[in-house]
Amino acid sequence: MSAVTDTAVRAHPSRAHPSRRSRQSRDLWIIVGREVRSYARQRRTLVAMIVLAAILANAGRAVVAISPLVQLAVHTRHAAGINLSGRQGLAQSALVWIGLLPVLFGAQQAAITIAAERERRSLTALLATPISMGSIFSGKLLGSLTPGVMMLAVAYTVYLASIATAGPQAAAWLPLPIVFAVLSLLLGLSALMNTIALLISAFAPTVAAASISATFVLLPLSFAVAVLSVKVTDLGPGPLALLALAALSATGILLTGAARLIGRGQLLAV
Repeated sequence: MSAVTDTAVRAHPSRAHPSRRSRQSRDLWIIVGREVRSYARQRRTLVAMIVLAAILANAGRAVVAISPLVQLAVHTRHAAGINLSGRQGLAQSALVWIGLLPVLFGAQQAAITIAAERERRSLTALLATPISMGSIFSGKLLGSLTPGVMMLAVAYTVYLASIATAGPQAAAWLPLPIVFAVLSLLLGLSALMNTIALLISAFAPTVAAASISATFVLLPLSFAVAVLSVKVTDLGPGPLALLALAALSATGILLTGAARLIGRGQLLAV
């Protein structure tokens, strides 16, 4: 048996000595799976947030339908011009409004992930493994994005379906380039906010401290996203896609810096 194994190893040395990249990829998905299983144990909270996302999507549709500006467009003789600028602008702004809650929920999950391990006393065991700090941070980031992305998918599905059935011209309010650009922006901002929250969690002694600190640190960014929502139609797909790319680039820079500058001892010393 050993002779057969030795022959296989000589024929395929990569089996015995996997490349560094493949090992890092394997470690990354181990951490992601670990985080996803942790969230799966919180079924009631996750289901409640998904239902809330669907309700929020319907609320966005209701805002578009009963806005005073839209009612003015319906009852005015010159309704055409007001209707275009009113309903279309509101419908596109709502793409950001309904995505803000999933983004913030995901950031809160990232804010407690390392602090919760510290409180459960499982962080020491995790850091004792040969998994690199880069894989730990990246895996926890991807895992923390899962609940928010699920909520965002439900909210967008409900909202787009409700808008599409609102009227014969409703589909024109949300052209695909705008939808994809806003979705990309929300995902990029979610990755950035989760990364910031993750770094806060790395140095927070308790879950409560991590959650409160992340809330205050991310508040200006949340406010900026809310202000941006009213500019969706004016900006258009191109600038929105550039903002998404900038958010993803900032995420990559923060993760790379964290992996190089934060050591295991620093996390254990908190």
